[in-house]
Amino acid sequence: MGVLVGFACVRGAQTAGSSRLYRAVVAGLGVHVGTHLGATVLARRYTAGVVTAVPVMLPGVIAAGRDLARSGTPLRARDQVMGAVVLVPAAFVCHFIVRMAMRRRAN
Repeated sequence: MGVLVGFACVRGAQTAGSSRLYRAVVAGLGVHVGTHLGATVLARRYTAGVVTAVPVMLPGVIAAGRDLARSGTPLRARDQVMGAVVLVPAAFVCHFIVRMAMRRRAN
């Protein structure tokens, strides 16, 4: 996930925030923070990523959203939809990679 977010941030910097990938990732990460918190609450225990979601990702998402709004290009509903289109499959791929790595370690 970090590679995707990093790449999106580079694209955002290169395009002054107009990159569709950057806008989708920023919009999607706000929801992604919520999924980390929700998973922790539902599991009633620590879940991966929750420690960095609130103190690292949430302030970054808020700052990026404010910067886009100040530049006259606030996030729109379309960006939220694209955030889901990009981040949901990315999350599944990340979980798959981790599960395969854990399986290899167990064998």
